[in-house]
Amino acid sequence: MREMDLIPGNKQVTVPVLVIAGKYDWITPPKANEETAESFPNASYLLFEHSSHRVMKDEHERFIREINDFVSQHHHY
Repeated sequence: MREMDLIPGNKQVTVPVLVIAGKYDWITPPKANEETAESFPNASYLLFEHSSHRVMKDEHERFIREINDFVSQHHHY
């Protein structure tokens, strides 16, 4: 997967995108997630301060809340 560069195609995505990163993620570092979010024309980026790669486990309640909020705000797409 490291050889794949999906960034150029991200410009064509027209729906809202939510990119979530864990501050202590050594698999996909926050900087890489931030760059990914910046590559989409309509993206939101959230950094979870107390998480690793397992954001949904490390900060489960916040993760669910943020997903629900994002979907509620963009349900019209």
